[in-house]
Amino acid sequence: MIKSVKYLVVMALFFSLFFHFSSCKEEEILFDSNGVAIKLPHLWKTSISSSNNIIDVVVATPIIYEKDKLLVGADEDDKRTILSLNSADGSINWQWNDLLSLLSDPTYLDPITLYVETYFKNENRLFFNYSSSSYCLNLATGLTLWNYKTLNRSRFSINGGIDNTYFTSGSTYEPIGEEKIYYGSMMTSDEEQLLLAPEFTQVDNPVGTTLGRVTHITSFKNGGDIYLAFGMENPYTDFTTKEGMGATELNLYNITQSKYEYKKVVVNPNRGTRFIGDLTYQAPNLYFQSSNYIHGHDAMTGVELWKTHLGSAPLTSSMLLADNKLFSACEDRFLYCVDANTGNLLWKEQNTGTCSELSYLNGVLYYLGGGDGLLHAVDAETGKHLWKVSSPDLKENSGAWFYGLCVAVPGKNGSKGVVVATTGLNAYGYEAIR
Repeated sequence: MIKSVKYLVVMALFFSLFFHFSSCKEEEILFDSNGVAIKLPHLWKTSISSSNNIIDVVVATPIIYEKDKLLVGADEDDKRTILSLNSADGSINWQWNDLLSLLSDPTYLDPITLYVETYFKNENRLFFNYSSSSYCLNLATGLTLWNYKTLNRSRFSINGGIDNTYFTSGSTYEPIGEEKIYYGSMMTSDEEQLLLAPEFTQVDNPVGTTLGRVTHITSFKNGGDIYLAFGMENPYTDFTTKEGMGATELNLYNITQSKYEYKKVVVNPNRGTRFIGDLTYQAPNLYFQSSNYIHGHDAMTGVELWKTHLGSAPLTSSMLLADNKLFSACEDRFLYCVDANTGNLLWKEQNTGTCSELSYLNGVLYYLGGGDGLLHAVDAETGKHLWKVSSPDLKENSGAWFYGLCVAVPGKNGSKGVVVATTGLNAYGYEAIR
């Protein structure tokens, strides 16, 4: 009897040590031959799929509020859902799936995906639109403040706003018209009002149905006035020849004084691009990317300061401005860093082509590789890779790569921040490098 008890105690101790060391081994940091971390222990894990199926991307842009809370997309009972998570432990503050039905099919709920150009946040109010629906949420409670469906008008770019006023662009369906710029208030459910009709250069027999397109907008204050900068694509007759392509142009409108500071400043006179994306203001300049170029212009005059050609293929990530540097990924499978003052290329690092939106914290860039499904970390000063981490969910589902959202949340009281990354099944929190 005593021997049996001793045996059981020894075996219990053995299994205890076995599972302890197995756990430690499971949680250890692994590095490749270049010193890049390829496996990391996570601080927490939160399920984002109630059915344990791979979910569609719902939140694809970093939205942080109240310093340490963030929004993550989820699938709850086959409905697209937004979760509010605490970055420290992954606990859920609230969930939202108060979706409207489609105008074209009242039996089908309008899907949502939040990208950088589809929302505007001010304090604890979040406005976003998708397809025919608009929503305004209280971030503190997760409650819908108001929502509505837009009749007979598409809506595209947002990413512009001052205080509780946001700006958006769109065009009517019937009759099809050129895009116009509208404004709305997050304080009321009143539909947006017309602000501006850009002056597109019309052509005979335009290709397609769009008579003119606003590609991106941003707003800022300067000298007490409110300004709206926007890019636009003019209609074209032949997309295959430069002669037939409509010019891409930069504009600045003074909202306070209801006048243009400048308009129709041609970007790339050789018409090598038809897009102005990620238009960003940092006094005194405007920055944006188009095709495989990054541009710097004087904000108040529109004068081109520099134009830097990058790679052999279009830029595919949203451009990020941090520490006076501009970062963007290119389809040629490189990540680029450009000096915002001079336009000089500072470094380029082997990448995966497409990737998630970039997130920056304490001199490190974090993102999810579209070509490899890994969680990446890159030193923003040197371009050196620090992480190439695999999804922990691949052993459960071969399609559960890292994709969708990557966001770095600052720490508190001198502690390191938390990097949150999603797979198709879970959200994971990792301790930031710095």
